[in-house]
Amino acid sequence: MNPERAKPELANFLRGREEWLLVFGSTGKSFSLQAGEIEIAGERERLFCGFPGEKGFQTWRVAGFK
Repeated sequence: MNPERAKPELANFLRGREEWLLVFGSTGKSFSLQAGEIEIAGERERLFCGFPGEKGFQTWRVAGFK
């Protein structure tokens, strides 16, 4: 995955819906997010997705998407 090319593609995809449902696979807990609460960032040839969660703002590395 090329992070520079993937960043705008993923950001446009997420803006395509007003609301998203985040489900944590390990616990099954879920909550809704507004599209504007999700941040996509690129740093050192890596892609990151940030969002508010139970433990404050979280940032996860995106390994791939389709």
